[in-house]
Amino acid sequence: ADEELMRLNVESDLSNEDTLGDYGQFLLTKRQEMVNDHKGTEDSRAMLSIRLGEIESDAVGKAAAVSTRLGREKVLNTYNDRLSPLLSNAAKDPTRKGIDRAFLDLETNINDLSGAFDPGEEENLLRRTGQEQIALSAVNSLITRGRVEEADSLVQGGLMGVLSPELQGN
Repeated sequence: ADEELMRLNVESDLSNEDTLGDYGQFLLTKRQEMVNDHKGTEDSRAMLSIRLGEIESDAVGKAAAVSTRLGREKVLNTYNDRLSPLLSNAAKDPTRKGIDRAFLDLETNINDLSGAFDPGEEENLLRRTGQEQIALSAVNSLITRGRVEEADSLVQGGLMGVLSPELQGN
C-alpha cells in the first residue's frame, strides 16, 4: 500500500480525485487477491479479510491526507502566483487609486479560488494578508524613492486599517 502510494505521489497527481479513486481500487483488488489466495480455513480467511480491510482503511486515510495537503498547496501557490503581479502593480502605481485597483483584483482572485478553501476565516486571512502585502509594496516603493512624506500620507489616509498592529507602529 505504501509503495503504491509513493509511486502515485511521484507519477501522478494525488490531489486529483480520480487518482485517489484509482488508489482505493488498487487496495481493494489487492485485498481480494490476498484473501482469494489464502490457503487457511474460512475463519482465518475472514480474519485476514478484516485485518486487510483495516490496513486498507488506514492507507486510504493516509492517501486522503496527502491529497488534501497537496490540493491546499496548489491553491496557495495559485493565490501567490496571482498576488505577485498585484504587488508589482502597487509598487509601480503607489497611489490610492492604484492600490484600490490591486485590492479589487485581489478580491476577484479570492473569489475565483473561493471553492478551494474555507470561506470564513481562511478566506479572510488571505484577504487581509494580500491587502497588507499590496499596501506595503506601495508604501515601500515610495520610501525607496525618497518620498517618505507621501508614503506616510498614504498610510494615514486609509492604509492603516489593512496593516497589522506590528506594522502600524513602524
